[in-house]
This record gives sequence, C-alpha cells and structure tokens, in this order.
Amino acid sequence: MSSLFDVRRADNSPTVEACRRASGILLAVTRTQMAIVGAFFAVAFAISGILRGDVAPGLVGGLLGGAVVYLVLQRVSEHNAALRRRRERELEKRSP
Repeated sequence: MSSLFDVRRADNSPTVEACRRASGILLAVTRTQMAIVGAFFAVAFAISGILRGDVAPGLVGGLLGGAVVYLVLQRVSEHNAALRRRRERELEKRSP
C-alpha cells in the first residue's frame, strides 16, 4: 500500500536538505525551565558540599554553578534559534 509520504523527493530539494541537518542539541525550552535546571544544580551542589562539611564553599559553588548552567542553556538556546532563522532564510531564498 502506498501513501503520500512515500513520494520520492529530489536529493537537492529544500525539504530533504533541511531534514538532513541536525536540529540542535537542545529542544526548545523556556527561560523558566532553564532557571529550574540551574536552581536544581545549585541546590544539589550546595547539599553535596554541605554534607562533606564545606558549608561556605558548597553554597558559593552551588550558586555559581547554577548560574553557569543557566547561562550555558540560554546560550545554546539562542544559538539554536539563530541556526533555525538562518535555515529559514536559506529555504526562502531557494523557493520561487
């Protein structure tokens, strides 16, 4: 049985080329979700430091680590958005 999805496309079609490219390492996440992940890292790191007996370094390291996690996730998200915009512009240039 054949369906519409079985249609063979040309190898240089924009749809085929867009599907071949990687879509990024991070799915679309909100800033709230990034903040939650950063806060979770901060709390986990602080607790592990406190349990080892290093209260101040655990708290400071947890706060700094949580901030770094948040900033890295934000940068990756911005990078993926820029790639997506660039791909869309390329596809618009190709289509008549």
